[in-house]
Amino acid sequence: MVESLILILWVCVSEDNAIQQSHAGLAEFTRVARINLEQGHLKIHNRENGEDATAEFLKTDRFKNLTKQKKVIDQATEAGVEDLCQVFYRFMSLATDGHDMIGNDEDPEAGLIVDLQAIGAMCKGVGNVGENWLLGRVRTDNEALRQVLGIAV
Repeated sequence: MVESLILILWVCVSEDNAIQQSHAGLAEFTRVARINLEQGHLKIHNRENGEDATAEFLKTDRFKNLTKQKKVIDQATEAGVEDLCQVFYRFMSLATDGHDMIGNDEDPEAGLIVDLQAIGAMCKGVGNVGENWLLGRVRTDNEALRQVLGIAV
């Protein structure tokens, strides 16, 4: 969810970012297809004779110059919300990466409560940014976003 919020904010920065993101899905699909073809999990067959044409297909230009998705931290920096990435994304990804440190044996619900609060804040943030952009083509400014997330000073 944090990644999605950062992505939305980054896309709203410029038309070039939006265009780059619109091409990212196909590029990633193509990248995954190439990996699976190279590893033998997928095959390409010649339509006329049914023979395996995977090797020839992999030699074509279809897999050259695939754009790479920007790293989340780079998107956040370009969108001017690097602190959002550092505070929310990095801490919340601890659990995703198997390094959850919130909560303890004495109070197992404590970690869950913190996670649910963060999830609620992210939902509000994504909704606010999406609504502002879709209805008025206005990018939510960082201070307003921090207020929605509950981290304003």
